[in-house]
Amino acid sequence: MEGAGVRQMKERLPVNAQVLKWARTSLSLSHEEVAQRLGAHFKAETVDAWESGQGSPTYPQLEKLAHEIYKRPVAVFFFPAVPEEETPRTEFRTLPDTAIDKLPPEMIKVYREAKLLQLNLEELLEGEHAASSSLVGRFRFGEESPPELVAQAVRRALGVSIVEQSEWRSTVTAFSKWREALEEHGSLCSKMPSATTGIRASACTTENTR
Repeated sequence: MEGAGVRQMKERLPVNAQVLKWARTSLSLSHEEVAQRLGAHFKAETVDAWESGQGSPTYPQLEKLAHEIYKRPVAVFFFPAVPEEETPRTEFRTLPDTAIDKLPPEMIKVYREAKLLQLNLEELLEGEHAASSSLVGRFRFGEESPPELVAQAVRRALGVSIVEQSEWRSTVTAFSKWREALEEHGSLCSKMPSATTGIRASACTTENTR
């Protein structure tokens, strides 16, 4: 005879199907990819059915979706509507849509972590640590501004020459120097290692540091 706890785990959960779909598409994952990450016995049709409101994951399955796959709080799937948030598409407006569409899911997760850090720092600083100048909006790629020229312009703005950089003898020193230069211009940096993407740090600019 099943206990109440077991029956509860098997009952249909009042999750928002649209939020389930949003969480998946925000990482550019297909139904097939989500099913594979859930386990060998899962099918893409099951994930699609959940997003269509035809059934729901069990609570253990929802926890796996939230914590291991989508990197979202479990509570968000019970929201009455899809939450609003900034996305790489709205943040990186100078990039073509084709480039954003190719961002791997792990890269998008790192972006979200950096965005959360940005919001936390903005609240913590409360207008302090104002920078004398900002890098935001100063550089644009184009036919007359190839990456090499833009990189040179950024170096000049930061005051870091190749000669100076060549004297840095460790990655720890390099990170410290780049962080110091960026923070002088209002970009807050933190270490954010990611084994899957190769990202070692992130930089964000807040309204309070401009």
